[in-house]
Amino acid sequence: ADVGYMHLRMLQTIFAQLTGDKNTAAPRMGGHWERIGFQGTDPATDLRDLGMMSVLQMVYLVCKHLAQVKSVFKYAAEDPSIPAAQGHGYPFSLLCISISKICLAAVRNGSLIPAMNRDGDFFKVANKFTAGVLIEFHKHWVTKGCSVEGGDFQSAIETLSSRAMANPDAMLRAAEGRVHMPPREPGLTDDGGFADFS
Repeated sequence: ADVGYMHLRMLQTIFAQLTGDKNTAAPRMGGHWERIGFQGTDPATDLRDLGMMSVLQMVYLVCKHLAQVKSVFKYAAEDPSIPAAQGHGYPFSLLCISISKICLAAVRNGSLIPAMNRDGDFFKVANKFTAGVLIEFHKHWVTKGCSVEGGDFQSAIETLSSRAMANPDAMLRAAEGRVHMPPREPGLTDDGGFADFS
């Protein structure tokens, strides 16, 4: 099969899983990619740094952690069903690329090696770590009231990178946890602020 076609199909899978729009395959170029947090009409521009590693990890996220990832994505995209998300969204796909960079750095500096040796599966540990960092980033973002307009995006990534490097096992545990969500109405919380995945 054509490698370019395979890459496009992976991106289309990510798009369809995040948006729920599974009626037509997303075209290679277009403004629809901005909907899921790419910077422009061509995802390849954002993917230059890590290439397929980011895409593969995003496919993993939408296939193995879909409920959690969709909760995070809805907040990032400022879905109208989450009033507290308004003005606090962030570019989801750019975040995933940054998290893939954190994962690669954790492999390179040896932080993830003990977990990989315990588990015996490089990809399983790397992908689970990525899911955990995503969930922990989102928790940090929501609880601190961060916003892109407030200049918080890069500093939040740096904060989570430091935490992930210092305690990769906490990120691996976070991948199994719940996604922190703000109460539906200010001052009202009946579920501890977490999305229920039962």
